[in-house]
Amino acid sequence: MSKFSRQIFVYSFQVVDLIVLVLSFGAATLPVLFREGLVSFAEFLSLKIKLQNFVAFVVLVWLWRFVFAVLGLYGSKRHVSRRAETMDVVKATSICAIILISFSLVLRFRMVDAEFVGIFWASSTILVGGTRLAVRTWLRRFRSEEHTSELQSPCNL
Repeated sequence: MSKFSRQIFVYSFQVVDLIVLVLSFGAATLPVLFREGLVSFAEFLSLKIKLQNFVAFVVLVWLWRFVFAVLGLYGSKRHVSRRAETMDVVKATSICAIILISFSLVLRFRMVDAEFVGIFWASSTILVGGTRLAVRTWLRRFRSEEHTSELQSPCNL
């Protein structure tokens, strides 16, 4: 894989991880919505989002990305076992959940309770771990096909 292709792959992985974490955050809000009552679409559109909440969410997402980068989840994992990579994912999502708890305590987010954090942690761990294993499997097949085609090229026969 060329350096440029690798950079694009890593950037796309970062985007996918952030999307997964945001989706996990959304999944964790569902029980809160059902508990407090669903709102109509018109009521949802009329909600005012405080600038403080928006900035807090952006900082939270940036911190999540930072945690993943510091734990080496965007480096090559070719020579690391699946178990070791899964443990790195569990560490990263656990730290992200702790950061979420910290934010909720400092900024007093009403909807972030133990159930919210539990759902966030479980869904983010399963989704991030699942995408990692799927990409690892795909890369192994891709490298195997690439290696097989090199062996069968006319220059090598």
